[in-house]
Amino acid sequence: MLGLGLWAGFFMSGLHATLTGVLTALLVPAQVKIVPDALPQVIRRGADKIEAQARGNVPDAMDPDRVAIIDAIGGSLDAATAPLQRVEHMVQPWVTYGILPAFGLFNAGVAIDAAVLNSLPTAVPLGIMAGLVLGIPVGIGLASWMAVKTGLAVLPEGSTWRHLISIAFLAGIGFTMALFITGLAFAGTQFEREAQLAILIGSLLAAAAGIAILLTSEAAQAPSPK
Repeated sequence: MLGLGLWAGFFMSGLHATLTGVLTALLVPAQVKIVPDALPQVIRRGADKIEAQARGNVPDAMDPDRVAIIDAIGGSLDAATAPLQRVEHMVQPWVTYGILPAFGLFNAGVAIDAAVLNSLPTAVPLGIMAGLVLGIPVGIGLASWMAVKTGLAVLPEGSTWRHLISIAFLAGIGFTMALFITGLAFAGTQFEREAQLAILIGSLLAAAAGIAILLTSEAAQAPSPK
């Protein structure tokens, strides 16, 4: 409800209402009330109560005491999950199969004609394509390499640097958000259509490079036990 009120305030003030999503997400708690180590013990106590209640009696699925114990176990499971994670799982299907495709559809509007194609070798389209195809992979690759070398992170088990580089290229698929930023930065100018086509081409190139590297990668061999 607070998020809806914030959205209305942003919308009526003239600021872009999508900023509400960022601010609202920052305010959703990411901490749990029951730590993972304590969860098995809580569940075990509830199971023991159900077993003790049913001992010597015919189990009744509608027994109020049994239902209360199960509700308490369900509440413990919720308390062991961060609210941010619960919200994420709740909205994930809606975002993946509804909101995101609609967002991309309404923000695409890429027009391809001779005038736009002739403008591709200019600064704005070249800069956008270079950012998607080279800038993002280089930035992710270098940041990941520094994190691993300094001990802040490790490569996931079974993965190689080739896998990471392929994912870095796939991150260059900036279609929806890049088009959104383009609409804000170049609205009503000659650069808007040029930028849209550059984003489309750059995203396709980044996707092709990432997929090609990923398909030619092999899983890292786990060290044999001594």
